[in-house]
Amino acid sequence: MSKIRKVLIKTALNPQQKAFIREYIVDNNGTQAAIRAGYSKKTARQQATRLLSHVHIRAEIDILLEKLQNEAILTKQQALSILSKQAKGDLTDLMNEYGRLDKEKLLSAKGMLKEYIETIVEMPPGADGKARSRIIRKVKLADSRAAIETLAKMLGWNEPDEVSVKADSLRDFLLALNGKANALGK
Repeated sequence: MSKIRKVLIKTALNPQQKAFIREYIVDNNGTQAAIRAGYSKKTARQQATRLLSHVHIRAEIDILLEKLQNEAILTKQQALSILSKQAKGDLTDLMNEYGRLDKEKLLSAKGMLKEYIETIVEMPPGADGKARSRIIRKVKLADSRAAIETLAKMLGWNEPDEVSVKADSLRDFLLALNGKANALGK
């Protein structure tokens, strides 16, 4: 078990300290966090300094900040996955067998959608006199060309292929280079 966890187990936080920690994470301003946590405005600065000097409070702040960062940061694999969905995005993937936009498919395809708008429109009563409404769904797909360009940059597709030739002399180098060119069909 890490030292931080051991310290937290030994030292319980009171509700006001917990509130201070939550508020401190909002803007990293100790004085304002102390005021929002219920400490006196007159002594808020001193209270913040005192609270931030406690190892267990500092450790809890660090743990929460790390947790927030881990939740907020998009990994490279997640970015590649989203960009791949956008690059492959096709409107027909979002339609049902009748050629209409399928709500379930739309909700599961968030990575490839740029915008989704659902509007309920009231229609005039039918011949039977009953009120009717219609759902209109509008969809904008993400720009697949931009997604492909971003993927190409991330994966190095635009990088030139490296040609490596080991040669003892200029003559050997030129012969090897000519051989590479012939192998490539040039």
